[in-house]
Amino acid sequence: MQNTFTGAVLQFPNRGIHFLISETMTFRKQLTPRKEFTSQSGWNDAFNDYLKRQLEALCVTVKRITYAVSSSDAEAVRKKRLEDAKNTETGLVESFDGKSINSDEAVMPAMTRDGELTYDWTGADPDFPQPTVGLVPNDHARSIIAGLDNFVVTATNLDSRTQPSTINKTEAVQLLHLLNELHSICMLKGGEANRAEIPTGLMPSQRSETFNADGQYDPNDEEKK
Repeated sequence: MQNTFTGAVLQFPNRGIHFLISETMTFRKQLTPRKEFTSQSGWNDAFNDYLKRQLEALCVTVKRITYAVSSSDAEAVRKKRLEDAKNTETGLVESFDGKSINSDEAVMPAMTRDGELTYDWTGADPDFPQPTVGLVPNDHARSIIAGLDNFVVTATNLDSRTQPSTINKTEAVQLLHLLNELHSICMLKGGEANRAEIPTGLMPSQRSETFNADGQYDPNDEEKK
């Protein structure tokens, strides 16, 4: 299989995208060690709810880093920001509108250096292994992890990666569609109601790991004579 992070851009200035990727990797790190993902039938409701909550959180972050100024009147916005800057009665709480970051409402300093993604995505880092069949036997679970990796790569490939901290609306739609695909897997394949029927639990490839698979401890009838 091809490394699931193939094609990722590792250096770019956009702080919003960097934060989105950090949040995604924190989520991903919780998935690869899960024994639930080694079961062919699926995973339980509690873990499925966790997956959906984390995907929703990523959805919110995408929307927060999407360009959305507080007013269509650019001059009014600029004037308000200048007034807020010298008003000691207002602070960060008043500036936070609960929607998106507001660094897109002023001309920010030129970036002197690009931010760098420092994760080890080669597969050598035990916290960020590749979602191989051996590690994640469940096909749907493997699709979720690989989908998150594709989400990360897509985010680094956005044209807005060269912007200070926001992405544009069409790019946000693209990222949200990718999250929707992963959420759909949880809705249609995750949880107790969607467990697959697996009559044969132990696969032939796993029989060598069972007790006495090689017959080493079989009784020797010749010794009784």
